[in-house]
Amino acid sequence: RTQRFFRVALSHNSLENYYNTNFSLMQHHKYSLTEIEDMIPWERDIYVGMLQQYLEDERLKQQQASSWLIKQSLYIAVGSSLAAILLMFVMNTLITKRVLKIQQALDRWSKGDRNAQISLKGNNELSHIGNMINSLVKQFSADEEALIFSQQVNNAIIHSANYSIIATDTNGIITSFNSSAEKLLGYDKHDLINKQSPALFHDINEVKSHNKKLSAELGIEIPVGFETLVSKSRTGIPDENNWTYIAKNGKRIPIRLSVSAL
Repeated sequence: RTQRFFRVALSHNSLENYYNTNFSLMQHHKYSLTEIEDMIPWERDIYVGMLQQYLEDERLKQQQASSWLIKQSLYIAVGSSLAAILLMFVMNTLITKRVLKIQQALDRWSKGDRNAQISLKGNNELSHIGNMINSLVKQFSADEEALIFSQQVNNAIIHSANYSIIATDTNGIITSFNSSAEKLLGYDKHDLINKQSPALFHDINEVKSHNKKLSAELGIEIPVGFETLVSKSRTGIPDENNWTYIAKNGKRIPIRLSVSAL
């Protein structure tokens, strides 16, 4: 009778709960379906309670495990962030500041401060680069001083010479005009340098006449103008000829002109 009462009581529950309970007892306590159905109600209630407690314990363990995983994830995230910040700080200290020192020294050097030096402590790549730049700047400064001195000497010789010296670039624009040339032609050098060609004070008819002779001599057609004056010297052949300069006041001055390519 007791067994029949239990089965009748179960019939009032949903089939889903019935099957879920039986499956759980079979899964966790290894009971067969016949053994479960033959249990008296209070015995079945005990096992169901034990099962519910077991499932509750498992649920708490899962919650604790999830909580532990979340905490570990947070610790890892915070640790990674702190490591990234520390790495950025180290990079800023060891690399960025050193690069800025190099840049600042080069900026000072480019503005004319030849005493600018890169001072980096340590024995690493940036320190080595800084030392190399210091050596190059030192050598460049020495070469620059020697070049300036040489230019000053050359300028002194050119401007103190008793004969006129006129220099041009490869396009025929005057780049140097010494004092004797100023006195001879009456032009101020500042009115000619980087502005005019020697054609300004040459007799154009004389240039055309000489151009015909020179073209026949070299066997090529030479454009009339600056090339007439320099074509022969471009080949490495010394070129000395009599010419006529026309001074600023219109005076015609016969000269002996020697043209050399540098």
